[in-house]
Amino acid sequence: MSFGDQGLKLKRVDILNLLRETDMELAPGPKTKITMAGGSAIMFWRADRAGTKDIDVIAPTPLPKDLIAAAERVAIRHGITKNWLNTDASLMPQPQLDIVPEQVFEGENRLIVFIPNPKYMLAMKLLAARPEDLSDAIALARRTGLKKYRDMIILMEESYPSEVQEHFDVNFISEVANRI
Repeated sequence: MSFGDQGLKLKRVDILNLLRETDMELAPGPKTKITMAGGSAIMFWRADRAGTKDIDVIAPTPLPKDLIAAAERVAIRHGITKNWLNTDASLMPQPQLDIVPEQVFEGENRLIVFIPNPKYMLAMKLLAARPEDLSDAIALARRTGLKKYRDMIILMEESYPSEVQEHFDVNFISEVANRI
């Protein structure tokens, strides 16, 4: 496996290989659990997705230093950006929903990786409301069974406090509902 940093598009198999290599870089010890979000998590539901440029992790605290160092060694080996494993997803408001994680990887040393349930991810994508999130939001809405605009608005109202609700992009949510 080798990547060039230009136009990096990780597929599910690439993500699993990078996680496996990172796990092998870690000394055995207590389990380190992380939850992927964004495109890397969606790769586990959408075989047709073009790929993702990184692995976003939802983390209430900074990632362990040895995990960051291990990921950076793997990045150097493959010529990819050193922050391919990052906590950028933690910077956006998290849905006030149960995350109900699904385990997608367990390494031999100590890394265990989860993804949130599709409803949690849909709320995050509807909040982000970027043009590049549209196809993911449509796929997640289909997966969750939320097909109507009003159902998606209810999801968002249940997921986020009122101060975040002021920033919902209702046009984006409407477009998702119209394309299901």
